[in-house]
Amino acid sequence: MNVQGLITKYHNKLDSNELVNIFENNDIIGLTETWSGNEYNYDVNGFTAFALHRNTNRRGAKRKSGGIILYLRNKLVTKDNVVIEHTDSHLWVKIDKLVNGLNKNLFICLCYIIPSNSSRQIQVENNVYDLMSNDIISIKDTCGEENCLFMIMGDTNSRTGILPDYVSFDNSMLLDNLLPDEYSIDQYMPRNNQDKQVNQNGRRLLDFLRSTGL
Repeated sequence: MNVQGLITKYHNKLDSNELVNIFENNDIIGLTETWSGNEYNYDVNGFTAFALHRNTNRRGAKRKSGGIILYLRNKLVTKDNVVIEHTDSHLWVKIDKLVNGLNKNLFICLCYIIPSNSSRQIQVENNVYDLMSNDIISIKDTCGEENCLFMIMGDTNSRTGILPDYVSFDNSMLLDNLLPDEYSIDQYMPRNNQDKQVNQNGRRLLDFLRSTGL
C-alpha cells in the first residue's frame, strides 16, 4: 500500500480507520512511500516492523521521500527472520516454515520501484529487478530451491498491459539435450488487465517473472 507519508508532524496515518482495520485483519502488511526516518516511532502493537528508510533526498526537498516498512504479526516472527536490504529499493524477510503454515520457508520481498519517468532514475545504478533476481538465486543456493517459496509485494510502478508473464511457445522438446531434467515448461495463461498500457518498468517486471519462474 502506497501511503504517501506515514507519519509527519501533521498526522499519523497509523491511527487512521483504514490502517487500523488493515492491521486488525491481516498478518502481513507492506507500506511504501512512507517518507520515513529515524525521528518517529513506527511500532504497531502486536507487530514487528522491518523498515528501510531512504538515506538521500533531493537537494532542496521540503520533506523526505521513499521509504518502505514491512509489518509481520508477532506470531510469524522468529529468531532467524533473515533480512536482506538494498539501498532504499527493497528488503527481504523470511517467515520460517515452522510458523507460516506451509511446508516451505516463505521469503517476502517488499519493494518500491521509481517510476520510469522520474528524475531520480539517473541516480539508480542497478536495475532493481536484476538485484531481486540475484537475491532469489542467492537464497535458493543457501536454503535449497525445494525449501523456498517467494512472494513479491509493493509498488513497482510497472504497467504490463496484457503482455505474457510466461515464456511463449515454451517447448522442451526443441532443446531436449540442453535443458536440465527438472526444467518446468511454462503453461499458456492468458492475462486480463483493465490497464492496457505498457511502460519500461512493466517490461522489466515481465522479464523478471519469466527469468525467475514466479
